[in-house]
Amino acid sequence: MAQEAPAQQRLEWSLPLVGRERSISTSELVKRLKTLFENLADLRQDTTDASSCNHVAKDLVAPSLLNHRDRGVRILVACCLAEILRIYAPDAPYEDDQIKAIFELFALQMRAIGNVDDAYHAYYAHLLTSLAVIRSITLATELDSADDLMLDFCSTLLAKISRAHPQPLIQYAVDLMTTLIEESASVPMDVTILLLEKIRLPETELAHDMAVQVARSASDHLQKYVCQYFTDIILTAVRAVHQGKATDLADLTDAHNLMVELFTVAPSLLLNVVPQLEEELVAEHTTFRSLAIKTLGAMLAHPHQLLFRLYPSAWKAWLNRRNDKVAQLRLQWLSLVPDVYNRHAAHLAPELNDALTQRLLDMDEKVRLAACQIVPQIDFDTVRRFVTANVFDAVGSRIKDKRLSVRMEAMKAVGDLWKKVMEVVLPATPASGAAAGDDSQTQSQIGGVAEHSQYQLVDTNLVDDEVQDLMAAFQWIPRDVLASAYLNDAQLTAILENTLIETVVHVAKDTPKGAPPNWRAATQRLLWFLSATTDDDRAHRAFVSGVTVLNQVVKQYDPEWGTGFRALLAWSTRDFLDLRKAAKDVLHRIEAVIPGSATVLCLIAHRMTPFIVARERIPDLIDRPFDPESDWAWRLLPAAHALL
Repeated sequence: MAQEAPAQQRLEWSLPLVGRERSISTSELVKRLKTLFENLADLRQDTTDASSCNHVAKDLVAPSLLNHRDRGVRILVACCLAEILRIYAPDAPYEDDQIKAIFELFALQMRAIGNVDDAYHAYYAHLLTSLAVIRSITLATELDSADDLMLDFCSTLLAKISRAHPQPLIQYAVDLMTTLIEESASVPMDVTILLLEKIRLPETELAHDMAVQVARSASDHLQKYVCQYFTDIILTAVRAVHQGKATDLADLTDAHNLMVELFTVAPSLLLNVVPQLEEELVAEHTTFRSLAIKTLGAMLAHPHQLLFRLYPSAWKAWLNRRNDKVAQLRLQWLSLVPDVYNRHAAHLAPELNDALTQRLLDMDEKVRLAACQIVPQIDFDTVRRFVTANVFDAVGSRIKDKRLSVRMEAMKAVGDLWKKVMEVVLPATPASGAAAGDDSQTQSQIGGVAEHSQYQLVDTNLVDDEVQDLMAAFQWIPRDVLASAYLNDAQLTAILENTLIETVVHVAKDTPKGAPPNWRAATQRLLWFLSATTDDDRAHRAFVSGVTVLNQVVKQYDPEWGTGFRALLAWSTRDFLDLRKAAKDVLHRIEAVIPGSATVLCLIAHRMTPFIVARERIPDLIDRPFDPESDWAWRLLPAAHALL
């Protein structure tokens, strides 16, 4: 038996909405409109005889209703019209001029949607929901005033919708704007600019989130207009350059900053913009190349958006800027490299390693100096896994650079790198339960006998294989650092000594504020440094030579300066507090005799300290506990004897 078709619904309505002989009171009109709205809302689109609504549809577009002075009447008329459009969809029972008047009314009603406590708020919310869900808003895109209506709806919704509204209503606002853009033949530039402005708002702003959602959903339709927006700014800047008016290119700079922001939240918008950046990379004027280098560098460093995959030609073009003819631009390119390394070394390390090696050998002193600063800025785990020997060799070679500034920076770079090696190799805290400072104080009493330390100098955070791999990768550092001692360069020797103080021994690292220096940990770091040279006689001799020279400095002190100086000469049998007191006494006496000399002597004392092995450390060095199964422990043992 065939299933019977459902009976058609009809609107049963006979009350007039427009007074024929006399006007209807506002209160009565509101009452009738509410009832009519409820009746229309109950009608299903697929089972309703639309012709039963013809007389109501005609009355609702009367100018006296569309332009009524009472806002309650206006929003109720708008809701009734939204239901008429739903029932008659996809064809509206109106002429174009009437549809235009209807959507102008709709747009005006949206301006009151912001107040969630309004007595008519439920009707404003219903109007927005109906336009978005039924998609009757598409009728507006066919009007000659479509551009104005799109701007009106978008600007109003982005301004009025807030977090006080329920999430579904917020999404309906996004859907309505997206539909307007997707269904329109064109998007006015004012709407494009509006969305870009809202995207630039802080992420905490709801308008930012809404604009981003619209941009992502309608990116295919917005790409052309976003590209045109940036093209207009770039062409304006080009004309200014050609006319010699390139002193203020703030708009151009701001546009490039916006490109980075868009790439972060809606990269598909830049489909036609990134090729423009590629062209800027080879522009004649340095301003354009500089902005393109900075912009693409920031995009490449984004942790989640993979520009090098989306736009491989842009990645290659940016990489080629390492060879820019202007040194300042090569410097700018280098400044962006650490972030790219840290985020995407797994994909880009081979090209970055080659590029960095080239810049370490650059003809310009400032570029070589900046290149030396790159490796310490890269996360050490990334350095271990992805930076290759050719980069390390190039950094080490800069220790012998012809320019002092580069030599200093190279030495600092390798010192910082070694410091990070030790942070991985050595434990963060002593193996014994006692605090380092207290233990040192106890064992350093004058005439006391040092007990065997529970803090084993071979303690490490790594298993033996890991130690082998790590030291194999980085034992070039002690060798290259100590090799500088053979260059007979007084300045370089001073740099070497400072590196040993600040980055190898680095006693301040383990010393809490106000506490005595933790020489135990400092001695351990020095031992590991020396152990890397046990199979390199040349480096080993350089280290011993350096210690000998500094010991000679100690012997130059004149015992006639008093008891304080004699206490300093007996440093190996005194505790730290006595030494500090004696040092202050000596410096005070010298300053009284030779004003201004204390500053210099403080520096000399600073040079001595790395190689002072405290008395309580000697048993550890003579009779060292170590793991006989560890290959590297066999290097530490002769290093300890050499240090003694």
